[in-house]
Amino acid sequence: MQECREGTFGANCKQTCHCASGGTCSKDTGECTNGCEPPHFGTNCQCSTETGVLGLDVTSGDPHQLFITFQPDACASDYELRHQCEDIASVHRVPQTFNYFLTGIESPSNYIVQVRPIYIGGVRGPEVSHLQPSIPKEPPTRVNLTLATPYSLSFSWSKPPCGSRGGIITGYTYKLTEISPESQVVIQSVTSEESVTIEGLTPLTEYSFQVAANTIAGAGPFSRVAMEATVDAGLSLAVVVGVPATIVILILLIIVTLAVYKRRRRRQNRSPWN
Repeated sequence: MQECREGTFGANCKQTCHCASGGTCSKDTGECTNGCEPPHFGTNCQCSTETGVLGLDVTSGDPHQLFITFQPDACASDYELRHQCEDIASVHRVPQTFNYFLTGIESPSNYIVQVRPIYIGGVRGPEVSHLQPSIPKEPPTRVNLTLATPYSLSFSWSKPPCGSRGGIITGYTYKLTEISPESQVVIQSVTSEESVTIEGLTPLTEYSFQVAANTIAGAGPFSRVAMEATVDAGLSLAVVVGVPATIVILILLIIVTLAVYKRRRRRQNRSPWN
């Protein structure tokens, strides 16, 4: 039998010893004299808590089902399996196996599947993910104007529905167009937030706003056109969405009326005829 050099063992000396500092391993079995060097463990220290599952594959032959396969880790006691559509996640503890069916899901092609091995003592290994991203099928929802001033417009929105996102949303592409015979695009840019304030606009001008969600595969469709306008620069007050212009004008009239009334009362109190 071939004599293995220090630090190797087994058939043709192809396996590596993982002994703690100062220890030696058997040239035949790999067992260490003073235990394993972390993160390795097992009788011959060939297991590691840093080894994730290999060959993770996810297929779907049914609109509401995923078939998950991977190479089993002989050192793992079981596995933690997570499937999620963005912020909606479910976690399953599955036994020592190499295939698993997920049923009753909403849209298989838009789910991220993650598998993590569980070792003796509940130690968790690294998480391995499987995702086939695509561009979003639907635009962001609840697109609203949140603030209008003479020189800016602010908008907010929500993510597309979970089953239509195509993967993790990495950002949003938005565009603002001035409503004119030329329909000139004022700005088209990208943000990672679910809101934006666009400045440098013209008072009393109408604009259209649209936003699309992005994944690493690209941008999805734009939302419906939201038609909004900046306010009169002479008002000097920002118009908050949800407060009709007539109410703002009415409040201003009341303030002016009260100011005139108080001034007249002061004049009457100062009159020597009173």
